[in-house]
Amino acid sequence: MRRACVWFILLFFPFFCFGFIDVPNDGEVSFMIKSERGVSEYFILLNPLSYHVHCSVSGDYLNVEVFKFSDEYSSGLLKIMVIDSSGRTGVFETVLVSHSLKKPAIKSLKTSSDGIHLSWSSAGPGCICYDLYRDGVLIKSNLRETQYYDREADVLNSHCYRVNAVFSSGESSSEEKCSTGLSSITEKKAFPNPAKDKVVFTGLDRDWELVILNVSGDVVFSVKADDKAYIWYLLNSSGNKVSSGIYYYLMKSPSGSVEKTGKLAIVK
Repeated sequence: MRRACVWFILLFFPFFCFGFIDVPNDGEVSFMIKSERGVSEYFILLNPLSYHVHCSVSGDYLNVEVFKFSDEYSSGLLKIMVIDSSGRTGVFETVLVSHSLKKPAIKSLKTSSDGIHLSWSSAGPGCICYDLYRDGVLIKSNLRETQYYDREADVLNSHCYRVNAVFSSGESSSEEKCSTGLSSITEKKAFPNPAKDKVVFTGLDRDWELVILNVSGDVVFSVKADDKAYIWYLLNSSGNKVSSGIYYYLMKSPSGSVEKTGKLAIVK
């Protein structure tokens, strides 16, 4: 007697039985199907392929174990065809309904001169940790808290984040959410002020000139902007850190006219 379990997608067969099976979070469930006497060959047909089926035969019963190895689907259609020695067929059809894993949701994204701070909602009991993705690339794994300060991000530009909650039975992903780059700020301003490590100037445009002056009116640093924002790391034109004190800045358009002036306090 030959008995086999094979992968296949059932296209059409007469159905004689319907049912629902609730798949627990550990992803395993088993049930039995009573067969006709004389059944000698059993074939398992599966749809979708997010479920793996193992079958065995004991007397007149077909024992079926279902293992869910992908959490991409919340439900799936399982079809089992039984063929007896005379070639007669019967089909058992059931809908597998899995417990959906709770998804985290990104609640806030705040861009500052030092980086991007984000927070998200908890995925609830059973969540082991969180993995954080920026622009589709994993940047931090095994996070235990529901917040993170991304200090490596280019704050001048926008970035899109996604959080994956990791469970023992799989993962669930948040919707992607994007930050606001400082280059999108049109207001001409400088922050933080006072500054300790860097100053962000916004409201510039390509080929605008940014000039930093000391209290004596001497030019300490100047640069032509190639973006709508610029980060000054408190370096003078020689590449050395400037001293603590009061400084002034000018924002000049390509025509040479001064469009914005302001005062900065540098503290260390």
